Amino acid sequence: MRVAFATVVALCLAGQADAVGPPPSDRRVLDALLAEYRKHGLPLPPKGAKPVGILGGYQPIQTKHMRASVRRPDRAGFLVQDKQGASQLLIGMGYVSPDTPFLRQRYPMTPDSWPSGPFWKVSAFNLLEFAIQCHSLGHTALAKKALAERRACDWGPAVSELRWKAWTYWVSHLSGNEYPCATITNRLNALLRLDQEFRTKAHHCFLQALEVVSRFETAGFPGPVWGMVRVNLDRLYWAHRGVYE
Repeated sequence: MRVAFATVVALCLAGQADAVGPPPSDRRVLDALLAEYRKHGLPLPPKGAKPVGILGGYQPIQTKHMRASVRRPDRAGFLVQDKQGASQLLIGMGYVSPDTPFLRQRYPMTPDSWPSGPFWKVSAFNLLEFAIQCHSLGHTALAKKALAERRACDWGPAVSELRWKAWTYWVSHLSGNEYPCATITNRLNALLRLDQEFRTKAHHCFLQALEVVSRFETAGFPGPVWGMVRVNLDRLYWAHRGVYE
């Protein structure tokens, strides 16, 4: 009971981690966020993964009267090697090839090498995942730095952001073959039960459709047919996302 109460308190602190000034305890916030992240089955970097910064490069801007370049924000992620020695980049919750042209320029990411200044920043879009992933590998100083940067961006409660990203992660896997439809449906149902933000009529209808597909898929009906249905459900969700949210 004491453990459960401590977790609830820490998650409340995590939800307030964007308030002005330092949070009550960054380590407790990170512990709670990591537990939440694991609960939703989200990807974590394996042991030995190296935190890296990815140079954002420059965006040319041209108007009628001037031509200039604006520096794009860098991105933070992990360089991961699999058992066969092949490398991948984990950025946010997705793996991409490190040979992608705009991801080739990288540097070791540490609290000291963290970009600073008005024209050199890290993109805020994946800062929350990066902070949690750093903490999972014991890079707590780097995790605290990422969490502080996210707090300065005023992205709202961290727990709410994490849960919506978990929802997006599982919906986005409908069009692939990595997870059975039943697994995706169970993950989304768990989020719906956990957080009232997901309890909309449109979300309930969407999940009812997924449950029908899951039953047919589990019963062994021809895979290609239900693969097409999954892809179309995925497209339907993203086409009407404003309605669902």
